Amino acid sequence: MPKFKFRLQGYYDVKIKLEDKAKQDYGLAMVQLDREQKERARLEEERNARLEQFRESLSGGVKPSEIQSINNYIELLKKSISQANDRVNKARDLAEKRRAELTEAMKQRKMIEKLHDDAKQKFTKESNKAEQRATDEVISYKFNNR
Repeated sequence: MPKFKFRLQGYYDVKIKLEDKAKQDYGLAMVQLDREQKERARLEEERNARLEQFRESLSGGVKPSEIQSINNYIELLKKSISQANDRVNKARDLAEKRRAELTEAMKQRKMIEKLHDDAKQKFTKESNKAEQRATDEVISYKFNNR
């Protein structure tokens, strides 16, 4: 019995590799998004802690220069948070783009996989028919030579 050979096997292999790369890229994008979100949360916690420190210092005896210093640091943290928000948004956009690329790669692989399955079924049916014809010929030959 002949062996099944898919004529688009090379193309199918390339699609699998592209899908694997898309999965890896998506995973890296998600890791980056998570990292940026954690950094933003850390900055926000730092800002909240400094605001609380600022409020406490206002109720006690604090030099104006110290108040100005704390206020400047809080403003710096606000800018850092704003920049972190921008980085989070960019990372989220990149992750969404990578997810769309992964979805497309999976669709293409599944399409080729469907062609592969259909070709294999057709090959199996034709092989079974050929085998049945050969069996029928042997039986017919034996029956006619009696």
